[in-house]
Amino acid sequence: MYALAYCTFIGAIILNFLIPNKKFYFGFLFLFMAIIVGIRDPYTGTDTLMYYSFIDVVKREGIVFADQSNVNMELGFRILMFFCGEILESPQSLIFISSIVTYLLFARYLYKNSNEKYYYIAGVLFIGMGFFVESMNTMRQLLALSIAVNGLDCLKNNQYIRSIIIIILSYFIHSSMIMLIILVIFYMIANKLVKKDGNNIIMFLSSVFLIMFIGINMVSIINNNIDLLGGYAIYYTREEYSNIGSGGWSRAIGILIITLIYSFFRFNKYDRVYNMMLILACEFTLITIYFTNTWMFIFYRFYYEFFIFFIIVLINILKRIESPVLNIYFQIFLILISAINLYKQISEAFDLRYDMFF
Repeated sequence: MYALAYCTFIGAIILNFLIPNKKFYFGFLFLFMAIIVGIRDPYTGTDTLMYYSFIDVVKREGIVFADQSNVNMELGFRILMFFCGEILESPQSLIFISSIVTYLLFARYLYKNSNEKYYYIAGVLFIGMGFFVESMNTMRQLLALSIAVNGLDCLKNNQYIRSIIIIILSYFIHSSMIMLIILVIFYMIANKLVKKDGNNIIMFLSSVFLIMFIGINMVSIINNNIDLLGGYAIYYTREEYSNIGSGGWSRAIGILIITLIYSFFRFNKYDRVYNMMLILACEFTLITIYFTNTWMFIFYRFYYEFFIFFIIVLINILKRIESPVLNIYFQIFLILISAINLYKQISEAFDLRYDMFF
């Protein structure tokens, strides 16, 4: 599996030069990854075998009552487990169907948000940031995320209701997706306030203060509402999920610098609001980076929701570099740093990492 991850990463680079076609690239690469992940055996990944056992419980006790047997999963995913166990009578079908849907939806999102010239970088970053390897483990969360990000894409056409409905659907796969409603609300407000072309520097500065305020108050909010975490409370209450570290300031500062540079770019009104939302999404990682590297393991869950947008931010920065030499250097930098991060991830036994830039 380790060798396969490296080969897929190298293939994502070579494929672009062999057949330089955007549709074929995303179709072939992501379908290949989907099949590999979908046909894995029960002993590949930390949670795969657990899903096999939960399917038996759901099949035996039903969708609703299975929750009383410690099948602590959202209703939508229990319905999918029931379908695969009772109708298809194949636990492996749950792994395969989830994988196919996840990768096709991620391919759709990255395809729509990358240009015709640098689209291959999206595939490289997707693998290098760890989504391919981690999909062997966090199958349910990545399935929910792939649904939710396509819901957020509806905002480009001001389809607010449709966007919210899709995010709510993803919530029934993994409840952490409800956090993305924050971005919908922000987009609706910003779309009313932004009247002309321009950069996003004012939004960047104001949102940094807002994000820091949320971060400072997050501990007390969780302390006062621990019961609302449901089954995820174990990541907050159990001692083994504590992780005392340095605070992750180097990574937080790195994200601040990158989003600050990005906020100086000028956008037309059509793109400006959506890119403001991307900046805000990346800034939310300031909270997760800090607390994840200290002692609140539960924030680890929010990495997925917001770092998928970092791929789009980096591609957009690449598009803005007009110097051919600097552009090539930046592409090489992203490829090398992604390769290093993939190595770090695999060497640490599939531990998902996003600190490759810092």
